[in-house]
Amino acid sequence: MKSASILGKLTMVKCSCLCTQVSFEVSIKPKNFGVCHCSDCRKWTGGVFMSVSGGDNIIFDNEKYIGRYSHSDWAERGFCTNCGTNLFFRMKKSNHYFLMLGVIDDDISLHFEEQQFIDEKPSHYSFSNDTKLITKARMMEMLDNYLSRFDDSR
Repeated sequence: MKSASILGKLTMVKCSCLCTQVSFEVSIKPKNFGVCHCSDCRKWTGGVFMSVSGGDNIIFDNEKYIGRYSHSDWAERGFCTNCGTNLFFRMKKSNHYFLMLGVIDDDISLHFEEQQFIDEKPSHYSFSNDTKLITKARMMEMLDNYLSRFDDSR
């Protein structure tokens, strides 16, 4: 099993899609990951969206294989156009990436911290981990507060 190299508080991890046409390295603070239960994320992933914060400075190899779906005014979803692997969720205004856990090639230690849109979680599955549970209303409030930091009209 591969291991990530530690850079102070940051860890450089290697990532790739299923066919390896898209690959990249990114420095992350490996500590926590979360899941989103909203209907959009479930449709996008075929399950739950499990992600870790990937920062805002990612350089992709073979960017020509990255498809981008503009999900809203504030976010886009990225995928490999060759194999279909879902790669990331990117906040447009801040350029902040949330990486799909499955694209991380390295073995890193992460803690399951939170479940978002918990009130949209279907009844046919559940996680036994003790996590922070965030409702849709609270998540949208947090998102509005976050996006207001990048509002050009202020």
